[in-house]
Formats: sequence, structure tokens, C-alpha cells
Amino acid sequence: MGGIVAAVEDGSIAAELGLRAGDEVIAIDGHPLRDLIDYRFHSSESEIEMLVRRATGEVLFEIEKDWSEDLGLHFTCPVFDGVRECNNRCVFCFVDQAAPGMRESVRIHDDDYRLSFLAGNFVTLTNLGEDDLRRIVEWRLSPLYVSVHATDPKARARLLRSPHHEAGLRNLRHLADAGIDFHCQIVLCPGINDGSVLESTVRELAALHPRVLSVGVVPVGLTAFRQGLAFLRPVGPTEARHALEVIDRLQRELYPALGTRFAFAADELYIQAGREFPDLEEYEELPQVENGIGLCRPFFDELGAVLGRLDGVRGPRAIVTGTAAAPLFREALGALPSGAVEVIAVENRYLGPSVTVAGLMAGQDILAALERTGWHCRPGSILIPAVALNHEELFIDSVSLAQVRERTLASIHVTTTPEDVGAALRARLEEA
Repeated sequence: MGGIVAAVEDGSIAAELGLRAGDEVIAIDGHPLRDLIDYRFHSSESEIEMLVRRATGEVLFEIEKDWSEDLGLHFTCPVFDGVRECNNRCVFCFVDQAAPGMRESVRIHDDDYRLSFLAGNFVTLTNLGEDDLRRIVEWRLSPLYVSVHATDPKARARLLRSPHHEAGLRNLRHLADAGIDFHCQIVLCPGINDGSVLESTVRELAALHPRVLSVGVVPVGLTAFRQGLAFLRPVGPTEARHALEVIDRLQRELYPALGTRFAFAADELYIQAGREFPDLEEYEELPQVENGIGLCRPFFDELGAVLGRLDGVRGPRAIVTGTAAAPLFREALGALPSGAVEVIAVENRYLGPSVTVAGLMAGQDILAALERTGWHCRPGSILIPAVALNHEELFIDSVSLAQVRERTLASIHVTTTPEDVGAALRARLEEA
């Protein structure tokens, strides 16, 4: 099996060769291709032979190019031989809590080190064989993103519920000794890996610095679909405050010794605890911003500056977000005239009210919130965060952005940055 071509860049070498979507690149210089890593490595030479399977049969292309010149191919999936699935049964697994109709892409129990290297997916390292370990070291597949959760054997066994749970830490230490770098994650489950277990886990990972570059602590996500699953307590205000106290203490201790605060808390923990976010410099290089750590502080700082330049505009307009971020938007919008922009907090009825982040908003819940507030039948402009959509413009419940647009009189703007928000508000407000 090779890589299925999804798109060919205009003017590229691949375009000149006549390659097109649907072609399958199966080997380069006789090397079978397992994934995008193989493809990139073997296609970097200045002279290559590329075997392609087409509807009409196999074709061997002889290519001369500059060394490391890109061929201009994009593939449907970065792994060509199938995504490697998880061999654990984690007590908090989000896939096991899937709601009916949830996007198929989030129903896969993926635990593939290649996606960790290529896309920053967190993996446990419990399903690695000797060939995998050898490849990671020889090809310097670094950094990797690793879900550790706990180093305490009892807590770890309880969380991962797998006979392979010890292999993950063993492989982590082996790869660290071989010079591979990591960013690690702890999913905080009250009563299991908080308190002293959290502290000991961070300390043991700090002992592997500088190979372990950072540790992110994120609250467990619990949906309403846990029938038949083990009981877990959600992270509430008290649990969030206690976790932040541990992290604060560890940061003060580790910074003088390591030159980094090392352990960082998810934005959700500060929101739950009712605490201000740290200053931006305390997040250092934002090593886990994609994990929801240090995302809010720069966003809302910049949004405040952007909104400050919107003096004199009039509304009304609406910003749709999750219940966690809604108060932050309302505070930032205080720079605008009263009533200029309405913040619509979307309660997550699809996954359950304990899911409060904007990235997991369901399309059906957004429509319900727009109907509840009357915005479905009002002219104007509604802003929806891009993080709630996948590349196919589907929400978590498989409702499409197009379906929301069809049922809404107002125009829909998908925003990513504070500048996007400002541009959408400025363009529509000035027309009002």
C-alpha cells in the first residue's frame, strides 16, 4: 500500500508529470512507502524513481530535481498503511464516550507515534515494537508528544487499564536516553492522579529534562455518554485550585534548577478555579498551546487591542462560543458600546454540560442557541470560531457549516485570530 494523492500543487514537478488526485505512490527507489515520513525521506534525493499505481496500471517515473525539492504532492492521510490503534483501555477515553452521530474521525482509537511526530498527536508509547524504537532513534523522529498521566504504578495501571502500561514509561526512558525529545501530557482525574501523584509524576519527568521539554496538565473531559464506564469525578473549582497550587509550587522549585517552569496548566483549570491567567511570558515559548495551554492569554490580550480600534461602530452582532470562554469575551467586549456585540454562550447538550470548550461545540447546539436568542431570524453577522470545525467544515456532531448557514438569516463568519474577529466586526458593523 502507498499514499493516495489528494491534491497536486499547480506548477509543481508532480503537475508537470501529470500526476493527479487518486493516484497511489507506492515506492521510491524500490522502497515501499509506509507513511509520509518514508515519502519525505526517500523523495529528498536529486534523482529518484517513483512507482505510481493509476487506474490504467503502474507507471515508473524517473525524476531529476534539486536536492530536497518538493514534488508538490499532498496525500489523503499521512500514514499509508493504516493508523495504528491504541492497545490501552484508558478510563477517561474520549472515544468510549462518543455521542451518536459524532464525526467519524474522532471515533478512532489512534495511538500512532508517526502522527505524534507529524501532527503533534499525544500517544502513550505502549504499542511500540523494536523496529519502531529503532526507526524513531535512527531517523531522529523528535519531538514526540506523549500522554504519561501518572508515573505511580498503581495510578498508572488504574488509568490505562492495560497490561502494557509499564511499557510506555520504559520506552519513554529508552528513547530519552537515545536523545529523543518529548512534550508530555497529564490528563487530571480527581482522586486518581491529582495531589501527591501529580507532584511525583511531574518530578519524575523533570528528572528526564532536557529530553522531556514540558509537561501539560489538562482536566479530564467527561461527556454525558459514560453508561457502563467507570465512575470519574469531573474537575470542579476546588480540584482546579488544588491542581494549580501544586503546579505553582513545582514551577517555583523547578525554574531555578532547569531554567524552565516545565509544568504548565491548561487554560480550563484557571477558568474553573476563577483565577487570572498567568502573564504571557510565564508560558515561555508556549510549548503546548495546541493542547489548550496558553491559548487564552495572548488571544484576549490581542483581542482587547483590536477592539480598542473599533470605536464608533454600532451593532448589534453576535459571537458564538462555549460557556467557558463566554465570560472572557464579554469582558473583552466591554471596550465597545453597550449592546454592540452579543456573546452567545452555547450550552453543550450534545456531549453534556460538563463539556464547555468552544472546540467541541455541536452544530445542533449552536442552532438551538441561535433560535433561543432569536439570532436565527435576525439580519446581521454571527462569528463562529474555526476551532469548532474540521477541515470538511463539520462540527463534532457531523452537522455542517453549510447546514447552519441554511437555517440562519444572518451571515456567518468563521474566525481564527483576534484580527479575524476585528475584521468581521468592523466590516459588518460599519455597514449597519
